[in-house]
Amino acid sequence: MGLPLTFFNMYYFYLLQSIKKSSEIYTESTNNLKYRFSEHNQGKVFSTKRHLPWKLIYYEAYLSEKDARMREQKFKRHGKGNQEMKKRLENSLGIFGESKDIKKGEGFTLIEFLIVFLIFAILIILILSGFRSFQAQTGLDKNIQSSTQLLR
Repeated sequence: MGLPLTFFNMYYFYLLQSIKKSSEIYTESTNNLKYRFSEHNQGKVFSTKRHLPWKLIYYEAYLSEKDARMREQKFKRHGKGNQEMKKRLENSLGIFGESKDIKKGEGFTLIEFLIVFLIFAILIILILSGFRSFQAQTGLDKNIQSSTQLLR
């Protein structure tokens, strides 16, 4: 027939993002997501009252409290999982807007690389042309040619 019309007691792992400071992300697990979310926005949670107001940007539902807590701990402890989640949410929901523009020291972008390469190329050309004009002015070029002929 189907499932009975009773509701399961669900446990949630969730992410909140500060509306005031979008780089602030808070994560936790709870068995009453609506109530806990309202507590965050009423300033009743010490950890989140500094960056009010908050918006719910992601949640996962579990039948087991242990699973929800394990997911929370895994997210908090594993930097790669945290980064992957943020990347996934950034691409699908367009959040974490500030982090798109902020360089995080992960190496050169293609444009930065091309600019640095161009600067070095110009410097090398200037140095070589300056050295050649120096050779011509001092007669160093003739001395080098005569030295190489003597060595042969």
